[in-house]
Amino acid sequence: MDNRSPLYGLQTAKELLGVEAGFIRTMELEGLIKPIYHGGARLFSAEHLHWLACLRYMVQDMGIGIPGLGRLLEVVPCWQISRCKCDTREKCRSRRFSEAMLAPNRDRGGQIEPPCSSGIKRLVDGHTHSNSQQELCFQA
Repeated sequence: MDNRSPLYGLQTAKELLGVEAGFIRTMELEGLIKPIYHGGARLFSAEHLHWLACLRYMVQDMGIGIPGLGRLLEVVPCWQISRCKCDTREKCRSRRFSEAMLAPNRDRGGQIEPPCSSGIKRLVDGHTHSNSQQELCFQA
């Protein structure tokens, strides 16, 4: 099976993620996750679970409110919010979910940040500074 195959029901997903079922349902209601429905049951792939873990991190660990997170993800890729390193971002199993959230913005002329390469920057207090030691993927 590949990472996109729907293997996990809601109960299994919540246990694997260590969250309440309500968290997953709320993510769905807010449009942040789209499970695969089969016979009325929500099914999740390994990619879905990885994306839900990223969302959980941004909500629980970073303290971002769920409605605000949805709006933020429409204009900023998740790797900028959670400050993923370049190597993590390039291998990320849930990158396509973040890029899909940006799709409406891209259609209005916005651009998704290019792949990690030269010009690695870090945004600090609205100013851009070079930061090659941490290798964070924020382009100026």
